[in-house]
Amino acid sequence: MLAYRTKKKVLAHGKIHLEALPFAVGETVEIIVLAAAEQNAKPDADSSAGVHSLKGSVLAYLDPTEPVAQDEWSALQ
Repeated sequence: MLAYRTKKKVLAHGKIHLEALPFAVGETVEIIVLAAAEQNAKPDADSSAGVHSLKGSVLAYLDPTEPVAQDEWSALQ
């Protein structure tokens, strides 16, 4: 199954115009129309499953280049 994705704006009277599709003439295709997610949309404040940004949450790096849990690797024992 070959999938083809494109974004188009809905025209007057609910029409969408598609051209240069990568399918053969006469080939039957299935069309599914989904509303595109807004890239800059913020989650609802009331949403309990909202996405929380970690930006600005790091206060300090303590030895950022040192190995972590080095004693936990069984291959090193």
